Amino acid sequence: MDQANTVPRLLYRPRLALGCAGGFVLVGLWICGLPGNDVLEVAYSFPDGGGYCSVEDSGVSETIEHNGSVILPASAGGTYCCGFTFQVAMRVANSRGLLTGKSVADVRHFQKLWYGSVPGSEVRQCAMAVEDLGIGREIPLEDARPGDFMHLGNVSPCGHAVVFLDWLRDGNGEVVGVRYRSSQGKGIGDGTAIFADAWPRFSNIDPKRCAVARLNRPWWSRLLYPFFWG
Repeated sequence: MDQANTVPRLLYRPRLALGCAGGFVLVGLWICGLPGNDVLEVAYSFPDGGGYCSVEDSGVSETIEHNGSVILPASAGGTYCCGFTFQVAMRVANSRGLLTGKSVADVRHFQKLWYGSVPGSEVRQCAMAVEDLGIGREIPLEDARPGDFMHLGNVSPCGHAVVFLDWLRDGNGEVVGVRYRSSQGKGIGDGTAIFADAWPRFSNIDPKRCAVARLNRPWWSRLLYPFFWG
């Protein structure tokens, strides 16, 4: 046997084994991440509580920057719904590369739409914001999926900005509201909202005044999270 040819083959086998093992590890990690949802991962990266601040404050728990400019300073007194959902949306949009090429002025206008502070944006807030910036689209209410952003409109001009988690159903399995994550009461946490047409005595949430926004996803996000609707 030619020893000169045997040695390289012996060296090749452990390298092949290590390569295969590494491949199996990567595939395993990918499989574990299949049910992942980066919006919910970001939403739950912010701990519960922290206080509920005045609407005169920024409503965000961390300073929001874009291209080296401050979009919103961190609130000193906690968060509120528009601020919490905005900081979740900004972090996800940044990680997906959706804000590349967007100017500071673009993002500042995006924030104002998200907060409903631009006339005409009071009902569609998040949906109008993502469409105006070109980083997402509005989704019919009945098509909402976990990780979508939602504005729950009241019969009055007020509402609640949330990250959609699931439908709230009655004993017969009929949809009567939503489960969500947002900021209310003592600050960040999960909550429920009931639609007025289901239980009018307990709610003034009008389904016709609700809007759902879904952020765009690059190809690699679809590869990492193939079972995440979007």
